[in-house]
Amino acid sequence: MPTLNPIQHDQRQRILRFYGLEHASLLASGTEADVYARDEKTLLKLYTGGERRAEQLELLRDFYRGIVHTTIPLPTIHDIRRFEMVIAVIETRLEGRPLDDYLPNLQGADLERAENLYLDAVFSMKELRLKETPSRYFLFDKITLSDSSRQSFASFYAASLREKSTHVGPFFQSFDSDFSFKAEALITAIQNQPRAALSIIHGDLFPGNILVNEVGDRVTGIIDFGSFTQFGNFLLDVAGAFGFYKMYDPDHKAIRAALLPRVLSRLTETEQGMFFQFLLANAIMTSDFYAQDVDPRNDGHFQWAVDIVSDVYYWQKALRA
Repeated sequence: MPTLNPIQHDQRQRILRFYGLEHASLLASGTEADVYARDEKTLLKLYTGGERRAEQLELLRDFYRGIVHTTIPLPTIHDIRRFEMVIAVIETRLEGRPLDDYLPNLQGADLERAENLYLDAVFSMKELRLKETPSRYFLFDKITLSDSSRQSFASFYAASLREKSTHVGPFFQSFDSDFSFKAEALITAIQNQPRAALSIIHGDLFPGNILVNEVGDRVTGIIDFGSFTQFGNFLLDVAGAFGFYKMYDPDHKAIRAALLPRVLSRLTETEQGMFFQFLLANAIMTSDFYAQDVDPRNDGHFQWAVDIVSDVYYWQKALRA
Protein backbone atom coordinates (compact mmCIF):
# COMPACT_ATOMS: atom_id res chain seq x y z
CA MET A 1 0.00 0.00 0.00
CA PRO A 2 1.52 3.36 -0.95
CA THR A 3 2.20 5.92 1.75
CA LEU A 4 -0.66 8.36 2.22
CA ASN A 5 -0.24 12.08 1.60
CA PRO A 6 1.61 13.68 4.53
CA ILE A 7 -0.26 15.91 6.97
CA GLN A 8 0.66 19.58 6.60
CA HIS A 9 2.59 21.02 9.55
CA ASP A 10 0.10 23.80 10.38
CA GLN A 11 -2.85 21.41 10.25
CA ARG A 12 -1.04 18.89 12.43
CA GLN A 13 -0.30 21.56 15.04
CA ARG A 14 -3.94 22.70 15.11
CA ILE A 15 -5.10 19.15 15.78
CA LEU A 16 -2.46 18.54 18.44
CA ARG A 17 -3.45 21.81 20.17
CA PHE A 18 -7.09 20.68 20.13
CA TYR A 19 -6.06 17.63 22.17
CA GLY A 20 -3.61 19.57 24.33
CA LEU A 21 -0.66 17.76 22.77
CA GLU A 22 1.12 20.58 20.91
CA HIS A 23 4.44 19.54 22.47
CA ALA A 24 3.88 15.79 22.21
CA SER A 25 6.52 13.62 20.58
CA LEU A 26 5.69 11.35 17.69
CA LEU A 27 5.69 7.73 18.91
CA ALA A 28 5.49 6.11 15.51
CA SER A 29 4.86 6.99 11.88
CA GLY A 30 3.48 4.13 9.81
CA THR A 31 2.06 3.61 6.35
CA GLU A 32 -1.39 4.63 7.50
CA ALA A 33 -1.11 6.82 10.61
CA ASP A 34 1.06 9.01 12.81
CA VAL A 35 0.81 8.00 16.47
CA TYR A 36 1.10 10.14 19.61
CA ALA A 37 0.75 9.27 23.30
CA ARG A 38 -2.36 11.08 24.53
CA ASP A 39 -1.96 9.85 28.10
CA GLU A 40 -1.00 6.63 29.88
CA LYS A 41 -4.09 4.79 28.67
CA THR A 42 -4.82 6.17 25.19
CA LEU A 43 -3.14 7.06 21.90
CA LEU A 44 -3.95 9.71 19.33
CA LYS A 45 -3.66 8.47 15.75
CA LEU A 46 -3.81 10.84 12.79
CA TYR A 47 -4.90 9.47 9.41
CA THR A 48 -5.39 11.10 6.01
CA GLY A 49 -7.84 9.90 3.41
CA GLY A 50 -11.09 11.81 3.70
CA GLU A 51 -14.57 10.30 3.82
CA ARG A 52 -13.62 6.78 2.74
CA ARG A 53 -10.93 6.56 5.42
CA ALA A 54 -13.40 7.78 8.05
CA GLU A 55 -15.86 5.05 7.00
CA GLN A 56 -13.12 2.44 7.28
CA LEU A 57 -12.19 3.60 10.77
CA GLU A 58 -15.82 3.37 11.83
CA LEU A 59 -15.89 -0.20 10.50
CA LEU A 60 -12.73 -0.93 12.47
CA ARG A 61 -14.27 0.55 15.63
CA ASP A 62 -17.33 -1.69 15.23
CA PHE A 63 -15.09 -4.67 14.45
CA TYR A 64 -13.25 -4.25 17.75
CA ARG A 65 -16.55 -3.92 19.61
CA GLY A 66 -17.78 -7.13 18.00
CA ILE A 67 -14.97 -9.28 19.40
CA VAL A 68 -16.32 -11.22 22.37
CA HIS A 69 -13.50 -13.63 23.10
CA THR A 70 -9.77 -13.08 23.02
CA THR A 71 -6.91 -14.38 25.12
CA ILE A 72 -4.67 -11.43 24.15
CA PRO A 73 -5.57 -7.73 24.59
CA LEU A 74 -6.62 -5.92 21.42
CA PRO A 75 -7.13 -2.20 20.77
CA THR A 76 -10.39 -0.32 21.27
CA ILE A 77 -11.35 2.82 19.36
CA HIS A 78 -12.96 5.37 21.68
CA ASP A 79 -13.49 8.36 19.39
CA ILE A 80 -13.25 9.30 15.71
CA ARG A 81 -13.18 12.98 14.74
CA ARG A 82 -12.81 14.67 11.33
CA PHE A 83 -10.50 17.66 10.82
CA GLU A 84 -11.06 18.40 7.10
CA MET A 85 -8.97 15.71 5.32
CA VAL A 86 -7.39 14.39 8.53
CA ILE A 87 -9.13 11.90 10.84
CA ALA A 88 -8.13 11.82 14.50
CA VAL A 89 -8.69 8.57 16.41
CA ILE A 90 -8.44 8.01 20.15
CA GLU A 91 -7.43 4.39 20.73
CA THR A 92 -6.54 2.25 23.73
CA ARG A 93 -2.83 2.28 24.53
CA LEU A 94 -1.86 -1.31 25.16
CA GLU A 95 0.90 -2.31 27.53
CA GLY A 96 4.27 -3.38 26.16
CA ARG A 97 6.75 -2.82 23.36
CA PRO A 98 6.92 -4.36 19.88
CA LEU A 99 8.66 -7.71 19.78
CA ASP A 100 10.73 -6.20 16.97
CA ASP A 101 12.55 -4.10 19.56
CA TYR A 102 13.91 -7.19 21.34
CA LEU A 103 14.80 -9.54 18.49
CA PRO A 104 18.05 -7.89 17.28
CA ASN A 105 19.65 -8.43 20.70
CA LEU A 106 18.66 -12.07 21.12
CA GLN A 107 20.40 -15.25 20.10
CA GLY A 108 20.45 -18.95 20.91
CA ALA A 109 17.86 -20.15 23.40
CA ASP A 110 16.64 -16.60 24.10
CA LEU A 111 15.88 -16.06 20.42
CA GLU A 112 14.11 -19.40 20.17
CA ARG A 113 11.90 -18.52 23.15
CA ALA A 114 11.03 -15.17 21.55
CA GLU A 115 10.18 -16.86 18.26
CA ASN A 116 7.96 -19.38 20.04
CA LEU A 117 6.22 -16.45 21.75
CA TYR A 118 5.69 -14.92 18.32
CA LEU A 119 4.17 -18.13 17.00
CA ASP A 120 1.98 -18.43 20.11
CA ALA A 121 0.56 -14.97 19.37
CA VAL A 122 0.01 -15.78 15.69
CA PHE A 123 -1.80 -19.04 16.44
CA SER A 124 -3.89 -17.36 19.14
CA MET A 125 -5.67 -15.45 16.38
CA LYS A 126 -7.57 -18.64 15.62
CA GLU A 127 -9.34 -18.32 18.97
CA LEU A 128 -10.82 -14.85 18.40
CA ARG A 129 -14.61 -14.86 18.38
CA LEU A 130 -17.10 -12.33 17.02
CA LYS A 131 -20.66 -11.62 18.18
CA GLU A 132 -21.94 -12.12 14.65
CA THR A 133 -20.57 -13.86 11.56
CA PRO A 134 -19.46 -11.12 9.13
CA SER A 135 -21.47 -10.67 5.95
CA ARG A 136 -18.24 -10.25 3.97
CA TYR A 137 -14.79 -11.75 4.16
CA PHE A 138 -12.85 -8.51 3.68
CA LEU A 139 -13.39 -5.93 6.43
CA PHE A 140 -13.03 -2.88 4.18
CA ASP A 141 -14.88 -4.31 1.19
CA LYS A 142 -16.96 -1.41 -0.10
CA ILE A 143 -18.70 -3.14 -3.00
CA THR A 144 -19.29 -6.55 -1.36
CA LEU A 145 -17.10 -8.54 -3.75
CA SER A 146 -16.34 -10.68 -0.69
CA ASP A 147 -19.98 -11.39 0.18
CA SER A 148 -19.78 -14.47 2.40
CA SER A 149 -23.32 -15.63 1.60
CA ARG A 150 -22.47 -16.28 -2.08
CA GLN A 151 -19.10 -18.03 -1.88
CA SER A 152 -16.71 -19.89 0.34
CA PHE A 153 -13.63 -18.12 1.63
CA ALA A 154 -11.46 -20.36 -0.56
CA SER A 155 -13.45 -19.32 -3.65
CA PHE A 156 -13.23 -15.64 -2.73
CA TYR A 157 -9.48 -15.82 -2.09
CA ALA A 158 -8.82 -17.82 -5.26
CA ALA A 159 -10.72 -15.24 -7.31
CA SER A 160 -8.76 -12.43 -5.65
CA LEU A 161 -5.50 -14.24 -6.40
CA ARG A 162 -6.49 -14.68 -10.07
CA GLU A 163 -7.19 -10.97 -10.38
CA LYS A 164 -3.90 -10.03 -8.71
CA SER A 165 -1.94 -12.56 -10.80
CA THR A 166 -3.31 -11.01 -13.97
CA HIS A 167 -1.87 -7.67 -12.86
CA VAL A 168 1.53 -8.67 -11.44
CA GLY A 169 2.05 -11.89 -13.40
CA PRO A 170 4.08 -10.30 -16.21
CA PHE A 171 6.59 -8.99 -13.66
CA PHE A 172 6.97 -12.39 -11.98
CA GLN A 173 7.17 -13.96 -15.44
CA SER A 174 10.39 -12.03 -16.08
CA PHE A 175 11.97 -14.00 -13.21
CA ASP A 176 10.28 -17.34 -13.93
CA SER A 177 8.94 -18.18 -17.40
CA ASP A 178 6.65 -20.81 -15.85
CA PHE A 179 5.01 -18.41 -13.41
CA SER A 180 1.65 -18.21 -15.21
CA PHE A 181 1.27 -22.01 -15.16
CA LYS A 182 2.27 -22.21 -11.50
CA ALA A 183 -0.07 -19.38 -10.54
CA GLU A 184 -3.02 -21.07 -12.26
CA ALA A 185 -2.23 -24.35 -10.48
CA LEU A 186 -2.06 -22.46 -7.17
CA ILE A 187 -5.40 -20.78 -7.79
CA THR A 188 -6.97 -24.17 -8.50
CA ALA A 189 -5.43 -25.69 -5.38
CA ILE A 190 -6.81 -22.91 -3.18
CA GLN A 191 -10.21 -23.09 -4.89
CA ASN A 192 -10.33 -26.81 -4.04
CA GLN A 193 -9.22 -26.46 -0.42
CA PRO A 194 -11.40 -28.36 2.06
CA ARG A 195 -13.79 -26.18 4.00
CA ALA A 196 -12.24 -24.87 7.19
CA ALA A 197 -13.56 -23.14 10.28
CA LEU A 198 -13.21 -19.39 9.77
CA SER A 199 -11.76 -16.83 12.15
CA ILE A 200 -10.34 -13.31 12.17
CA ILE A 201 -7.32 -12.74 9.94
CA HIS A 202 -5.13 -9.82 10.98
CA GLY A 203 -3.41 -9.78 7.59
CA ASP A 204 -0.23 -7.96 8.63
CA LEU A 205 1.23 -10.01 11.46
CA PHE A 206 4.94 -9.47 12.00
CA PRO A 207 6.97 -8.80 15.18
CA GLY A 208 6.27 -5.06 14.98
CA ASN A 209 2.55 -5.68 15.54
CA ILE A 210 3.06 -8.06 18.48
CA LEU A 211 3.52 -6.33 21.85
CA VAL A 212 5.38 -7.99 24.71
CA ASN A 213 6.14 -7.00 28.30
CA GLU A 214 9.42 -5.39 29.37
CA VAL A 215 10.98 -8.75 30.19
CA GLY A 216 9.99 -10.04 26.77
CA ASP A 217 8.41 -13.27 27.99
CA ARG A 218 4.68 -12.49 27.66
CA VAL A 219 2.52 -11.19 24.80
CA THR A 220 0.59 -8.11 25.94
CA GLY A 221 -1.25 -7.18 22.77
CA ILE A 222 -1.75 -7.42 19.02
CA ILE A 223 -2.13 -4.09 17.22
CA ASP A 224 -2.80 -2.50 13.82
CA PHE A 225 -5.77 -4.41 12.49
CA GLY A 226 -7.32 -2.66 9.52
CA SER A 227 -6.55 -2.52 5.81
CA PHE A 228 -5.60 -6.20 5.54
CA THR A 229 -8.06 -7.62 8.08
CA GLN A 230 -10.33 -10.40 6.84
CA PHE A 231 -12.55 -13.20 8.07
CA GLY A 232 -11.30 -16.51 6.76
CA ASN A 233 -8.84 -19.38 7.11
CA PHE A 234 -6.39 -18.72 9.99
CA LEU A 235 -3.62 -20.36 7.96
CA LEU A 236 -3.42 -17.20 5.86
CA ASP A 237 -2.19 -15.36 8.98
CA VAL A 238 0.22 -18.16 9.86
CA ALA A 239 1.66 -18.06 6.35
CA GLY A 240 1.89 -14.28 6.37
CA ALA A 241 3.56 -14.14 9.77
CA PHE A 242 6.07 -16.77 8.67
CA GLY A 243 6.88 -14.96 5.44
CA PHE A 244 7.07 -11.51 7.06
CA TYR A 245 9.36 -12.62 9.89
CA LYS A 246 12.71 -10.81 9.50
CA MET A 247 11.82 -10.52 5.82
CA TYR A 248 14.60 -8.07 4.94
CA ASP A 249 17.32 -9.67 7.04
CA PRO A 250 20.42 -10.59 4.98
CA ASP A 251 20.04 -14.17 6.25
CA HIS A 252 16.29 -14.36 5.60
CA LYS A 253 16.45 -17.70 3.81
CA ALA A 254 18.30 -19.41 6.66
CA ILE A 255 15.97 -17.73 9.17
CA ARG A 256 12.88 -19.07 7.39
CA ALA A 257 14.42 -22.51 7.07
CA ALA A 258 15.07 -22.63 10.82
CA LEU A 259 11.58 -21.38 11.72
CA LEU A 260 9.67 -23.61 9.30
CA PRO A 261 9.83 -26.91 11.27
CA ARG A 262 8.40 -25.17 14.33
CA VAL A 263 5.51 -23.82 12.29
CA LEU A 264 4.77 -27.15 10.64
CA SER A 265 4.89 -28.99 13.98
CA ARG A 266 1.78 -27.04 15.00
CA LEU A 267 -0.19 -28.04 11.88
CA THR A 268 -1.90 -31.19 10.65
CA GLU A 269 -0.78 -32.69 7.34
CA THR A 270 -3.77 -31.17 5.54
CA GLU A 271 -3.10 -27.77 7.14
CA GLN A 272 0.53 -27.92 6.05
CA GLY A 273 -0.44 -28.09 2.38
CA MET A 274 -2.79 -25.13 2.75
CA PHE A 275 -0.11 -23.23 4.68
CA PHE A 276 2.29 -23.47 1.72
CA GLN A 277 -0.49 -22.46 -0.68
CA PHE A 278 -1.24 -19.34 1.36
CA LEU A 279 2.48 -18.59 1.76
CA LEU A 280 2.93 -18.37 -2.00
CA ALA A 281 -0.42 -16.65 -2.54
CA ASN A 282 0.23 -14.04 0.14
CA ALA A 283 3.56 -13.15 -1.47
CA ILE A 284 1.84 -12.64 -4.83
CA MET A 285 -1.14 -10.76 -3.34
CA THR A 286 1.03 -8.27 -1.41
CA SER A 287 3.86 -8.01 -3.94
CA ASP A 288 2.99 -4.54 -5.28
CA PHE A 289 1.41 -2.96 -2.19
CA TYR A 290 4.29 -0.59 -1.50
CA ALA A 291 5.64 -0.03 -5.01
CA GLN A 292 5.71 3.61 -6.06
CA ASP A 293 5.94 2.80 -9.79
CA VAL A 294 3.71 0.86 -12.17
CA ASP A 295 6.57 -1.60 -12.57
CA PRO A 296 7.24 -2.93 -9.03
CA ARG A 297 10.37 -4.95 -9.79
CA ASN A 298 12.76 -2.49 -8.13
CA ASP A 299 10.67 -2.36 -4.96
CA GLY A 300 12.07 -4.19 -1.93
CA HIS A 301 8.76 -5.80 -1.02
CA PHE A 302 8.31 -7.13 -4.55
CA GLN A 303 11.81 -8.56 -4.44
CA TRP A 304 10.92 -10.28 -1.16
CA ALA A 305 7.85 -11.75 -2.91
CA VAL A 306 10.01 -13.02 -5.79
CA ASP A 307 12.27 -14.70 -3.23
CA ILE A 308 9.28 -16.55 -1.74
CA VAL A 309 7.79 -17.46 -5.11
CA SER A 310 11.16 -18.71 -6.38
CA ASP A 311 11.41 -21.40 -3.70
CA VAL A 312 10.91 -24.76 -5.41
CA TYR A 313 10.28 -26.56 -2.11
CA TYR A 314 7.33 -24.28 -1.29
CA TRP A 315 5.73 -25.06 -4.66
CA GLN A 316 6.27 -28.78 -4.24
CA LYS A 317 4.50 -28.74 -0.89
CA ALA A 318 1.72 -26.43 -2.07
CA LEU A 319 0.85 -28.37 -5.22
CA ARG A 320 1.41 -31.92 -4.08
CA ALA A 321 -1.39 -34.33 -5.05
